[in-house]
Amino acid sequence: MLVNEGYLVRYKGKGTFITGRKNLIKDEVSLTARLKEKGLRVFNDVKCLTLTDITDETVLAAMAVGASPCPMWVVERVRYVNDIPAIYETVYLPKAILATMDETMAKASLTSLLEGIGDIGKLEVTAQPAVFGGRKKARELQVIKGDPCLKVLSTVYFMDGTPGLYSESLQNTKVLPFTMVILR
Repeated sequence: MLVNEGYLVRYKGKGTFITGRKNLIKDEVSLTARLKEKGLRVFNDVKCLTLTDITDETVLAAMAVGASPCPMWVVERVRYVNDIPAIYETVYLPKAILATMDETMAKASLTSLLEGIGDIGKLEVTAQPAVFGGRKKARELQVIKGDPCLKVLSTVYFMDGTPGLYSESLQNTKVLPFTMVILR
């Protein structure tokens, strides 16, 4: 009960800790839900859905996977905001967490999909300036190779601290500017 109310947080293999916040406000983790709350139309166009053995050390580290290779679902998709391509996203979901996946599931909110498996604890996001390096991604977002963008690395964790998904995305900030809300 104290975990659900935000007073405590559990990390698998580490223990249970006090959050330090008396009135922790649970915010929406799903980008789709956050954008829809603002009255924006959001949909995803799946470009590729594969089950593959991941050996990329960055992905394995983000997903806290020690053994390589690790079977994961890889979803490449373009996220549209008000019918304009805004984000090119590559998402990694471990097969151990999600046994099956199809294109309909890949088009939906993947965070909401994870919420059907377990309670989401947190979203960790790193954003850094970048440029559209590949022609394919630039073309999909209707920009020119070399145009500036925001590279966003995200990991969604379950309440026990287990990573549920990792994503790498390139965001066209002309369509979807980066905003952040900090709670006090």
